[in-house]
Amino acid sequence: MPKVNKDITKKSTVKKATPKKVTKIPAKGIFCSCCGEEKEEGQFYNSQSEIFKFHKKIGICKECIVSVFDIYMEKYNGDNQATIYRMCELLDIYYDERLIASSQTELEGRGVEGVSSLIIFYMKNIAMPQYKGKTFENRKITYEHSESIVLQNERLAQDLTESQIKSKADVIRLLASDPFDGYDLADQKYLYTDVVPYLDEDTIEDSFKCGVIIQIVINNNQIRKANVAINSLSGNVASMVKNSKDISALADITTKWNQQNDKLSKENNIALKHRGGSGSKNSTLGSMMKNLRELGFEKAEQNYYDMSKAYGMKLSAEISNQSIMDIIHFDDSTMNDMFKMQREELQKLQDKELDYKEQIRVLINESNKK
Repeated sequence: MPKVNKDITKKSTVKKATPKKVTKIPAKGIFCSCCGEEKEEGQFYNSQSEIFKFHKKIGICKECIVSVFDIYMEKYNGDNQATIYRMCELLDIYYDERLIASSQTELEGRGVEGVSSLIIFYMKNIAMPQYKGKTFENRKITYEHSESIVLQNERLAQDLTESQIKSKADVIRLLASDPFDGYDLADQKYLYTDVVPYLDEDTIEDSFKCGVIIQIVINNNQIRKANVAINSLSGNVASMVKNSKDISALADITTKWNQQNDKLSKENNIALKHRGGSGSKNSTLGSMMKNLRELGFEKAEQNYYDMSKAYGMKLSAEISNQSIMDIIHFDDSTMNDMFKMQREELQKLQDKELDYKEQIRVLINESNKK
């Protein structure tokens, strides 16, 4: 009988396998370009823009988008539409006014409080399939209010005053075109204001002279910028020595522009001091009034007074003075001299006022005696 291997008949024992510890690899985060923190992808909105094509996520986290929205809401005086327009512009996301309205309705329907919630609902809604592939470039503007959004953005960006905005509208209305279209917005606010005083009735009818005046105004703007550059380069003696070549070059440029303006003014009788023709003396209302007063016409004096007190003349003087102040830069010494001169002139006017009051009192007394 064959021998049986005893090892085979033994009950086999199986060792329990101990599971290996698996370390969870965290998902790769994205750094927010606003707060600088690394956050999970879920903390960022999806993006259709080429700017964010690497992660396909907007580079600003959801929390920061709400914070930025609040900042612009305050800047635009609580205008939801203007704020979302600016946000879409910054983040390169699709803009649709109807979507703003539906987001607002949804927000109110759910009873959600807080103005910031509007951007959250808007971002949620533009993620719907029908808006896939659309960015700010595909924006849809349907309401007239959108035009005021753009104008308001420009106004806030450039700090335009009401008079500067009015000057632009007046120039476009009088010339039936925009002579400074395409120029930098920072320059436009000076260009429109400077050209307005030249646009009288005679000038508007002469298209050639209008073109010359526009060129003079453009040259004046270049001179203004050159003067600003010179002022920044010559803040102190050391800066003047260091930047002497640049200052000299800028000074030469301003001289050439001034010479060109002087030539254009003389050739086209634009500047009053260059109007030498006998017929040009009466080309303006002021010149005609002066001639009539010199001839001794009593009504001319009365008309001159009425003209001097007129709103239009005051407005023209204010625009002219503002243009001068924008172009010329005074140092402290010059400003002190100006204040001293103003004080002296004010004292003279006060003395004249007292004399005139005394004359009026005497005349009234004599009139009452009669």
